[in-house]
Amino acid sequence: MQLWVIVAGLAFLMVLGSILWIMPSKRDRRIAGLRQAAIIKGVRVKLIKYPLINLSGRVEEGAVDAAGYSFDGVESNRLHSGWMLIRSHHNVEETSSSSSFAGWDWYINQGELPLAIIQHIESLLGAYKEQLHAVSILSGGITIGWNEDGTADDVIKFEDWANTLRGLLGDYFASLDEHEGE
Repeated sequence: MQLWVIVAGLAFLMVLGSILWIMPSKRDRRIAGLRQAAIIKGVRVKLIKYPLINLSGRVEEGAVDAAGYSFDGVESNRLHSGWMLIRSHHNVEETSSSSSFAGWDWYINQGELPLAIIQHIESLLGAYKEQLHAVSILSGGITIGWNEDGTADDVIKFEDWANTLRGLLGDYFASLDEHEGE
């Protein structure tokens, strides 16, 4: 009789363990809610492997997985390669020689950006110091590589930030078009 109880107890624990193992964790449920809220707002969410950048600005083997939250970009025939700023995987306060951002480096750099855009990017990096892995301005849009350690309010802040950046970029490209037309 005792053997039957032990076998039944073990079988019950195996079934319960399997059920608990496949259930999403509290963090998984929070991230799913975060992504769903972003998608409802029209934000494209995709898991992206960002390259590892060392302090000297060189790409190393390996990658950092982050959720890329993408917002519509500015349409311009001047946006060729774009810009992508990636966090150095060495957590240091020094600046690399090719970047004005401490602990970050350019992975793609189409050319110098106006001070207003640089300051706008710095404001995002300052507000989300340890949470961001990359910020890109490419023909496909503006993407923020994020570890999703936040709330739906952060997605709203990212959207507002991207909208302001879109306006700054539009002004920048328009001024380039005006200067070329002279």
